[in-house]
Amino acid sequence: MRVRYAEEKEKEENYSEALKGYAEVAYWADKMGNKKFRSELYGKAIDLQLRYAEEKEREENYSKASGSYAEAADWADKMEDEKRRKELYEKAIEVGLRSATTKEKKSSLSSAAADYVQTAKWADAVGDDVKRDTLYEKAAQRLREAAETYEKLASFLLNSDILIDASALRDYFSEDAEKFAYFDKISSIVENCRWFFEDFSGMSRWR
Repeated sequence: MRVRYAEEKEKEENYSEALKGYAEVAYWADKMGNKKFRSELYGKAIDLQLRYAEEKEREENYSKASGSYAEAADWADKMEDEKRRKELYEKAIEVGLRSATTKEKKSSLSSAAADYVQTAKWADAVGDDVKRDTLYEKAAQRLREAAETYEKLASFLLNSDILIDASALRDYFSEDAEKFAYFDKISSIVENCRWFFEDFSGMSRWR
């Protein structure tokens, strides 16, 4: 019954619900010791995940695409298909790097750094220590650049004796389009870096 539900959701392109359905049945198939049926269901989940990943890649939504390739790799791991697992993680890394470089071009440094951290984790998952170390170093570099940008703004504010709340600060910057774009970028850096610093704090040896 759940397989039929998953297939219906797949036809509706409701990939999230379809994946839940396949995963649930695969879990019970595994519990029952039916490895053949379990592998078949995990295979369906991988195909579905790849369809979504390829769709997002065509849309140039590289962040979502890379995450979906990594999820497909997790399904391959459950199937105990080491070769496919490695191939899918490598694809996730390739697309994740495309996401990072795209964000770098837009000066979204903290977001790019987050992508580098994620790709480093995938490199670690396939045992590529050299690539992992290189990617963590890139993440540290981008984070330093983001911090330097924030430092410049802080210095500007201190030298200008502006002591106002965030909403007033936004109003102040909005009078000048160029300054407002700069402020917006800094706001994004501060917001995105909060969780990133938590993730990165245990990786001081890469900094």
